Amino acid sequence: MRSSAIALVLVVSCFACSKSGDKADDNKGPAKAAVSVPANAVDMGSFNMRVPKTWKSEPPKSSMRKAQYMVPGKAGPTSLVIYYFGKGGAGGVQANLDRWIGQIKQPDGKSSKAAAKIVNKTIGGMAVTTVDVSGHYTAAMRPGGNTNHDKPNTRMLAAIVVASDGPYYFKMVGPAATVAAEKPGFDQLVASLRKGN
Repeated sequence: MRSSAIALVLVVSCFACSKSGDKADDNKGPAKAAVSVPANAVDMGSFNMRVPKTWKSEPPKSSMRKAQYMVPGKAGPTSLVIYYFGKGGAGGVQANLDRWIGQIKQPDGKSSKAAAKIVNKTIGGMAVTTVDVSGHYTAAMRPGGNTNHDKPNTRMLAAIVVASDGPYYFKMVGPAATVAAEKPGFDQLVASLRKGN
């Protein structure tokens, strides 16, 4: 009887060790802290945001652009453009996401919609939808034009922010390596969005 009891204790102990080991294997270590990027506060009227200091404000190239920033990068610079078309916007959120994703083709011919990462959140009291997709950029160079971009190894980060005066469309398209390096700044900008006074 005593031998049976000792054997039972050993079995239970080994089972407990095994479970503890499983938990240790599942634990990949502490989560990485979010990268903090030095930023400048920008008042957009209906909302405020913080823009990375390395992104240089430029005069908007058209009346459809509320703001634009030159984004430097070792793989080549790109831009963040913020479009605004008035209270009514330029179509629904899903229609714009579909159009943007359709501007990126996958090298293997598969669907970019399946490859895209889309996230819906409420940030600063506003509905925000973000999309992240990589591939071959083939959008028209001008709306309605017949000439298209032909840029492989491209990545797009974009967001639609529904503010009190209508939707704003944030879009960054550029060399994949540049966009990857600037993604922490983009994510921080989106997370900083707050309703204006």
